[in-house]
Amino acid sequence: MESELKDLRIDRSVRRRDEPSPWAVRWIIAGILLFVLLGTARFIYGRLDAATEVDIVRVRAASALPGGEGND
Repeated sequence: MESELKDLRIDRSVRRRDEPSPWAVRWIIAGILLFVLLGTARFIYGRLDAATEVDIVRVRAASALPGGEGND
């Protein structure tokens, strides 16, 4: 058993590839897509939830005095 343990070695000649693993690339792309989708959803929600623009007109009571506008 002891001789078998001495024969165990880590093979240092096998190097890891310089490129990232395919799973890492998939997770990075999925994360970017998630942020883009969330940003798009936030933009659309902001557009749909925007307050309606209303023109405000102040109304004045017509004068009831003789000679005022609208009294003929």
